[in-house]
Amino acid sequence: MFKNFSWSRLFVILITLGMIFASLHLSGCTKGCSKELKHTKSKWVGLRRKITLYGYDRELMKSWEGRFYIETDGAAVSFIDSNNKETKICGGIVLIEEQ
Repeated sequence: MFKNFSWSRLFVILITLGMIFASLHLSGCTKGCSKELKHTKSKWVGLRRKITLYGYDRELMKSWEGRFYIETDGAAVSFIDSNNKETKICGGIVLIEEQ
């Protein structure tokens, strides 16, 4: 029954199956895992961003650049700037660009 059994053939089959399983598993996790990693980085050190506030008349009101962790609560946006001052924006048009 096991006359033609080869350990090397079994090893190759197991390695191949393992690689297929790993590639399928990691491809499904790639977007989710990288997004979660980015959220964690944002919470710990902030992400380099440019925040621009426009009035409802589309006029530029103010702009900030730096590392920010941004929180949103309904229509309000808040962040702490590089001078360690918290800024809350409760109106206008806010554009947040990651750099």
